[in-house]
Amino acid sequence: MNELSPKLAQVIVQTIFPVLFGALAIVVWASGSEIAGAFQYQRDALIEGQYWRLLTGHWVHLGWQHLTINLGGLAVIWLLFGDALNGIKAWVMTAGIALFTSACLLFGQPEIQWYVGLSGLLHGLLAAGALLSLRAIPVASSLALVLLVGKLSVELAGGGSNQMEAIIGGPILIEAHLFGALGGVLCVGVFALSQLSNSLNLLR
Repeated sequence: MNELSPKLAQVIVQTIFPVLFGALAIVVWASGSEIAGAFQYQRDALIEGQYWRLLTGHWVHLGWQHLTINLGGLAVIWLLFGDALNGIKAWVMTAGIALFTSACLLFGQPEIQWYVGLSGLLHGLLAAGALLSLRAIPVASSLALVLLVGKLSVELAGGGSNQMEAIIGGPILIEAHLFGALGGVLCVGVFALSQLSNSLNLLR
């Protein structure tokens, strides 16, 4: 029992983030269209000062199919790279990726009036998790990064999948995928600089 307890505690700590992350998306979806309308990314509403939408819009979904696909993506990312993303780091990076993605849409894509879904965040977490895991699991991390770059390249060249759009019940916003991935890379860069600064301070 004493041998199992530390392992159980570690599992609980590692699963707190994805469980709460997914639970929030489920609660928002189950709350109905009124809550979804108040939370989703809407350009006009943001310009009017409803800045919470920069964060909350990512947890709104078009339907249960859209939600299920995104939660499945979250589970895969966490199975692969959860060790590198656990703890407060995951929450900080999630907030950073969400804000970066929404800000890029707001200031760089004025033609996009609305956006919902976790896909931008998931692309960012995948990029961040793979980069942070390069030393621990180099093969899986490198493969994930290659696949991510390939996926983004295909999407940017040819647009989103019509079949996937039919399943989720709406358009796929490939710009959010790109900005999310860039946000993940940026967060890792900031994290690395922070670690380097702390190391230099210890040497003084």
